Amino acid sequence: MKRLIAFVLICAGLSACATSTTIKSIPPGARAYVDQRLLGETPVKFSDSSAFWTRRRLVLRMDGWEDTQFILRKDELRVGPLIGTILIAVPVFWLFGYPNELTYELEPEPRIPEVEPTTPSS
Repeated sequence: MKRLIAFVLICAGLSACATSTTIKSIPPGARAYVDQRLLGETPVKFSDSSAFWTRRRLVLRMDGWEDTQFILRKDELRVGPLIGTILIAVPVFWLFGYPNELTYELEPEPRIPEVEPTTPSS
């Protein structure tokens, strides 16, 4: 029984260090960059093992749509690390994580109206 409890605590402690989320966009297929590093096209999975106070800059880019920037923050309380913190007081920096899914809506680029060329009059 003690071995089982130790095993569960070790697994919880090791898994508590990372949190992940799925980044989605409307429309799908935008290129997702986190801290200027290309993750892939949305929907895309993002994992992060940094502590809860870390902020990440997310940029979504898609042809014909405006580039959009967001700040990723770990602000969801995670139960597993909370229990681990109470029991063994180790993964305290990983109490918060990302939501399971983040969806962002892109704005179309503004259209520039076409102007008819005029001929100079003499």
